[in-house]
Amino acid sequence: MIASPDSALRDERTRARLDAAALAAIAASPVPVLAPADPVRRPRISSPRTPDGPSFRFTLATQSPGRTLTLHGSRLATLRPHVGRHEGPERLRGVPAFVSDNDGIKSATWIEHGAAYALDLECASARDTGCDLAALRAEVEALAFVGGGGQ
Repeated sequence: MIASPDSALRDERTRARLDAAALAAIAASPVPVLAPADPVRRPRISSPRTPDGPSFRFTLATQSPGRTLTLHGSRLATLRPHVGRHEGPERLRGVPAFVSDNDGIKSATWIEHGAAYALDLECASARDTGCDLAALRAEVEALAFVGGGGQ
């Protein structure tokens, strides 16, 4: 069940940097939207609609020279029957999380506010010092709540 944070926790400074299309996507998002608080990167946010109404997720993407950051938030967390339920061995944003490196793409997954989130960090060069697991963790911790999930 989605439990949107109190609207007083919205990062109004980050919201002020977003364009009208991003704000409309946030308003339509069924889950709380987190976004980078970095003033340089302006995220593109989508909250796709299905033929019978709003979907169950949002997608956010930002790019800077040599780096792409993609965040997905969903009302659904897929559980694999052969794996079962496991708590992530790490803590990000105060909750259990999984962190991995798959062919140079760094990924973090966690559940927050009842929604499942996945953040991917991809760099053009494997030698980019700002593209390691520590950088991924920092990106996750720096995400700001900007609305959505019924707010």
